[in-house]
Amino acid sequence: MMRRILLIVAVAALCVAVVFALKDQQWSAVAALSGPADLALVSASFVVNCLGLFVAMVAWRALVQGLDVRIGLWAGARIYFVGILAKLVPGRVWSLLANMRMGSSIGVPPARMAAAYVLTIPVTLLTGLAVGLVG
Repeated sequence: MMRRILLIVAVAALCVAVVFALKDQQWSAVAALSGPADLALVSASFVVNCLGLFVAMVAWRALVQGLDVRIGLWAGARIYFVGILAKLVPGRVWSLLANMRMGSSIGVPPARMAAAYVLTIPVTLLTGLAVGLVG
């Protein structure tokens, strides 16, 4: 019960911090993209971004499974996306710790999760490089 209360307090504090961070921002760029044609473009970019995140999660899951660990799609998505959110916390180690902790909760050894985390970095960099060269 205490854990749930702490989670609610942390989420509320995060929401308050986001509101305070965004309240004095220049919103002219957002106003410029509020036309009907622009909303279609913004929506399409949102869909493409979501597809990119899904493909990245599938690639990460394939790396984990390449290390002789069977992981379901939903469990893999949960671990991957919590790791993505943990990257927003200052310090690179939090994402790794989140992956290792969540992986161990479903029976994946922490060493395998750490190996998948380390292998994901060059895959992401090379994929970005290839897409950048094509673009």
